[in-house]
Amino acid sequence: NGVVTDEAGTRYFIGQSYPYGGMIQFKETYNSRLVDSFLSGRTVYYEAKTTSPTPVAMGSYDLQIYGSTHVYIENVQQLNDINDTHYWGIMNSNRAKNLFFTDSSLSRFDAHEGFWNGTFTNTTFGRYINVIGGGHLRIENCTRNVGQNFIYLRGDYGATFNGTIEIIDSTMMGWKEYRRMQPTVKEYEGGKPLYIINPGYSAQVDGDYAKGDAGSYPFLKWRFGYTCYMPQHLIIDNFTNANPTGAILFLYSDVGDDAFVKPKNFVKPADYEGQTVKLTDGSTRPMTEDDVYYNQYQMTKTLVFRNMDKLLICPNTKSHLFYTLDELAVVE
Repeated sequence: NGVVTDEAGTRYFIGQSYPYGGMIQFKETYNSRLVDSFLSGRTVYYEAKTTSPTPVAMGSYDLQIYGSTHVYIENVQQLNDINDTHYWGIMNSNRAKNLFFTDSSLSRFDAHEGFWNGTFTNTTFGRYINVIGGGHLRIENCTRNVGQNFIYLRGDYGATFNGTIEIIDSTMMGWKEYRRMQPTVKEYEGGKPLYIINPGYSAQVDGDYAKGDAGSYPFLKWRFGYTCYMPQHLIIDNFTNANPTGAILFLYSDVGDDAFVKPKNFVKPADYEGQTVKLTDGSTRPMTEDDVYYNQYQMTKTLVFRNMDKLLICPNTKSHLFYTLDELAVVE
């Protein structure tokens, strides 16, 4: 209804409507196409919520794919700046299989639950390529503009991709995030490394949560209910780091050993001491060792690199994933 009440009881109007479903929505379809079309990013706004100490970003998608298979997005362009975070991401999907994006320019691809198999060709993504699920993901001749990561594996779904990812002849620009800057100012991330894949369950995020940071996400402590997988097979062929600052390129971001397997005997007092558990009646009690649950993760099985310079696998030197390209056995 366009009115928000904050925690102090103050009511005020918001400048636009609440989020809605996609302007174009594929729902339980088979063999559908969106061709030669224009979509528009929708403005982000912030809503006060009792579950967060700060207003929460809200927004609307222009394209949604739900419960569908064999969906083809061909020559679809975004009317406004695909890099500007003033606009909500253009699309999302849930329980979608066999998606094809070609000859398009969009702010993001965002797969939520149940994504399986995707092919992206000749497409530019502004701010995100968010992936979860499995099967075979092929990204060929594509460009990612903004941010430190080419692909982000969504930590709120266990950052799992049980399958093969191929990235061929693709480019990462490493531009800085910005809001409301028209036209695009192509500033670059300076002094920061770039990552081809950012698994969203890093130990660093979990550590921030232990410090009581309400803005972080305790993905390592969520009970997903299923085994989580790093991409089981990775093929990286002629990947280009176009950032002119000389930023170091890694395959993975921080994925140290502690981020993968923490059975019960790995639980330490620091994981629960000083934290509380909120009960259904609204009361709280001290967190105990029994409240700490760690999911099991399966590591990547094969890595194949072609037509590339030296590449570091992981910045965490304690991880057994820390290699250079020259040290890898699987190189073609």
